[in-house]
Amino acid sequence: MKSSTLILLISLALFTNKIHAQNWTEILSFTEDSRSDAVSFVIGEKAYVGTGFIGSLAKDFWEFDPASGVWTQIADFAGSPRAGAIGLAIEQKGYVGLGTIHWDGDIYTYDFWEYNPATNDWTAKSKFPGGKRIGAIAFSIDSKGYVGTGLDGNTFQFRKDFWEYDPSTNKWTQKADFGGAARTGAVALSIQNRGYVGTGFGDINGQRKDFWEYNAATDSWIQRADFTGLPRASAVGFSLGDKGYIGTGGVYDSSCSCGGASIDIWEYDPQTDLWNQKIEFGGEARSGAVGFSVDGKGFIGLGTGFSDFWEYDPGCIIPATLTATSIKATSARVKWNVEPAAETYSVRYRKTGTVPWTKTTAASNFKKLSGLTPSTQYDWAVKSVCDAVNNVSSDWSATQNFTTKPLRLDGETGEEITLNVYPNPMAATQAGTALVSFSIDASSTVIIELFDVTGRKIKTLLDAVIESGDHHLAITGDYLTAGVYFLKLSASGDNNIVKLVAE
Repeated sequence: MKSSTLILLISLALFTNKIHAQNWTEILSFTEDSRSDAVSFVIGEKAYVGTGFIGSLAKDFWEFDPASGVWTQIADFAGSPRAGAIGLAIEQKGYVGLGTIHWDGDIYTYDFWEYNPATNDWTAKSKFPGGKRIGAIAFSIDSKGYVGTGLDGNTFQFRKDFWEYDPSTNKWTQKADFGGAARTGAVALSIQNRGYVGTGFGDINGQRKDFWEYNAATDSWIQRADFTGLPRASAVGFSLGDKGYIGTGGVYDSSCSCGGASIDIWEYDPQTDLWNQKIEFGGEARSGAVGFSVDGKGFIGLGTGFSDFWEYDPGCIIPATLTATSIKATSARVKWNVEPAAETYSVRYRKTGTVPWTKTTAASNFKKLSGLTPSTQYDWAVKSVCDAVNNVSSDWSATQNFTTKPLRLDGETGEEITLNVYPNPMAATQAGTALVSFSIDASSTVIIELFDVTGRKIKTLLDAVIESGDHHLAITGDYLTAGVYFLKLSASGDNNIVKLVAE
């Protein structure tokens, strides 16, 4: 095994401002040589980057630990050196395949390899049945991998076929074709239990900006809002919590019939189907880079003519998708999306038309407001608290409102569903255990799922019909690595999410 370690030196800046802004910070790269069309994947709290074009085709591979700032060279990729390949993680293994294996890009391959970080070795798996190709996309949902699109190595035609890989059987299954036109150089990412594919280059209109959502449960595609930036190919994408991010790449501007490399970054919210432009990438404009996310931070690096790496901190973000549910005469339940950087949330509410706010703290992405007046309209808002000690928080959300119901003689029931875990943090070892406690007020199908900080589902802990009342579920840390996770409970059309830390 090769061993080569680089230490990342991080300078810490003290700040006293209330808002923790989004920011790009350059970090030390593992190479001084420019590298394009490499692959990356994330297992637990570590990222893995390798292959690509460095003047010749490469097969070296590197592990990055953001917590320590260390790049460590690991076992070389066991297949032929290549560029334009695919990389993805399924549970605790990494996978690399396809791409070009000849320096001028005219010989493609369809082999597929599995990396085991526990043993630091590569194993050949079943070859991709869609044939040899370059510029395909790949992502994972639950315990399956998905691969498709790209440029066919035999016909040199753009493809839109789509395949599912099951590592438990080492078998491929063809699924419904990608919903958009055939293309290469697209972006793919997964958010919770959905896959997303967009942009790329096709034989109709060149660079593209359409964006599609894949539902693995129904094997179906739905077109979502077009990517708001300029059409592009060879961009990068990653997810943070319940948001997706796309940026850089080679763009085409129809207004001037011109193009070039880009530097813009865009955030996609699946809940609202809207795109929002974020702060520009901290490095220079580029295409053919790699992008990934670890522990609530995004990373972009390498690319045609570049060797640098940058870290994106989304900052302390205002919660989105605010709703009020379970509205009764004297109580209401308010909810919002989970923000990865938030430690807690602050909620304020008042009778509409009055000045003083009542403030309360929420440990998760919901809060039951009690002691309300019947038949009364209330205003409410929420903000993320990312560091209570140093007073780091977001701005307040836009004010929402709801109206309580008339008073009933039979009174009200308590909160419909609750979810807690103890101890938290828990040990990420086989001996580590934690008790998940939850309650529901009516018999229903209860699903408890565990997600990592990127929104990728790690495991379904419970999927059964449960009677009303208090319940407990023991979990172990044998399938966890140190890091941040989210437990999600779904029941009766409602859900709760709590943060779980493994260490």
